[in-house]
Amino acid sequence: MDLNKLEKITMSLMVAENEPDDLNKTKYVVKATATVVVKESVVKAIEQYGLKSVLNVIYDDILEKCKDPVDSIGLWVNYDNKEYENSIKLSTLNDIKQYGSNDIDAIYEFFRMTVKEPALATEDGEIDSVV
Repeated sequence: MDLNKLEKITMSLMVAENEPDDLNKTKYVVKATATVVVKESVVKAIEQYGLKSVLNVIYDDILEKCKDPVDSIGLWVNYDNKEYENSIKLSTLNDIKQYGSNDIDAIYEFFRMTVKEPALATEDGEIDSVV
């Protein structure tokens, strides 16, 4: 992933208002949001600590600060003038953590599921060489 094309990462903790419809769409009420505008200092942090670590810091921070009950997380990633978005139930994310192998990072895997553009992948299939 070319970090210079990564513009913004937004995570929101949400409550689903309905079950997914025929198009797999759900309406949500946003309870808390964290947005990171990717500037030079964030790029340096990703290069130094890895994208997994930076994503987990954002996730842990928003979880800690949100006092409202939530059941889902939304992710919006602006990369190369395109916006990628996705949501997942927190219970599913927790299942990935609990039942996945130790080398699987649930937040990073959610990011990968969201930003699945082939142009972002390297030859080995990874979207980020500074994991």
